[in-house]
Amino acid sequence: MQNTREEKKAQTRKAILKAAMTLFTKNGYEKTSIEQLAREAKIGKGTVYTYFKTKSDILKAFCEDELEFVHSELARKTNPDT
Repeated sequence: MQNTREEKKAQTRKAILKAAMTLFTKNGYEKTSIEQLAREAKIGKGTVYTYFKTKSDILKAFCEDELEFVHSELARKTNPDT
């Protein structure tokens, strides 16, 4: 049961980040509201605030996830013997 709950939380977080990048690209960061993000992610506005306190926290989380992905890809593709 716990695993399913964690998966749901991860899916919701991912939906928020995906919605944010879609809307930031389309409307710009400043012109995108939390309400718009919630609507795009198909969740309640309060749910967004459960995961992120501010819009800048959403952007920061996206950047951190991207950096983590790049780091893991470099580590995976780099020969440790060189």
